[in-house]
Amino acid sequence: MPAKDKKQYEEIIGKIAFAWSIPEFPKYERGKLWYAIAAFVAGGGILYAVLTANFLFAVIILMFAMISLLYSTREPEMIPFAIGETGIAVGARTYPWRELESFWVVYDPPTVKALYLEFKNPIRPRVSAPFGDEDPVALRDALLQHIREDVERKDEPFSDFLGRLLKL
Repeated sequence: MPAKDKKQYEEIIGKIAFAWSIPEFPKYERGKLWYAIAAFVAGGGILYAVLTANFLFAVIILMFAMISLLYSTREPEMIPFAIGETGIAVGARTYPWRELESFWVVYDPPTVKALYLEFKNPIRPRVSAPFGDEDPVALRDALLQHIREDVERKDEPFSDFLGRLLKL
């Protein structure tokens, strides 16, 4: 994380215990076979939608395909992520500790090294932050000072697993 961003975050969330950058979205390497299978599945879905006169489903499939293609052609931006005395900062957003319910760390290198944060508000989506080379034990110890660890969760969420498996 650049020193400028770190200083800016310290003014908002206090002394920073950990800071690193996370990608805007996961970027997967997709081969020709992946695109061929995706085109076959999308074509089959569109054919089914047309045969059943479900044109909205066809439009949704086309939109999903277009968005997937657009995301595959660009590199994700790196977003600063920081853990401080009074909360966390993700990009331009800051979250005080009182808004966070719990956290868990999934450390299964080289596949998964991620921190997950749940909010007290069930409408808010969980924050997923791959932590790369950061020390998972020190990270966990720093977070335990502010919020509880969800010890029942030991694996990545199924949605993240499925996205990684299907390279979406």
